[in-house]
Amino acid sequence: MYTYDGDIWVGLMTVKEAIEHAAGLDVEGIEFFDKMHLPNYPHPTAYDLLDLKEYVEFFGMAVSCYSFYIDTLIHSEKKATFEEEGKQVKDALGAAKVLGAKIVRVAEQAGSLANDSIHHPSRKIWLKNGRRNTFANPS
Repeated sequence: MYTYDGDIWVGLMTVKEAIEHAAGLDVEGIEFFDKMHLPNYPHPTAYDLLDLKEYVEFFGMAVSCYSFYIDTLIHSEKKATFEEEGKQVKDALGAAKVLGAKIVRVAEQAGSLANDSIHHPSRKIWLKNGRRNTFANPS
């Protein structure tokens, strides 16, 4: 979907139109990016996510990856806390699960949670210092 970001951003194409175009190219999967592709971001509903998933599946494709940024500046007056950044990761993993994505790509920002090594107690999530576009499995 990154190929379509510019057109989506300026309103030349909707996310659903981009999905339709991708289907015409016989791609097998779609990668969604939180800030660009999710309706009602930053608070998409389960309905919003299921609607996107079902739309992709209608064309015989799957949601192959879900990407998101850890937003370190969620407050204008201060940097996000470690706990607030952790909640963003948890919320993104929940969205990925609803979408059916097996891969989550964390896009780092300077000073974010992703700059520290974190190991989730379930041992299914691993974010490692110094790695750009780290992967985690939400299932």
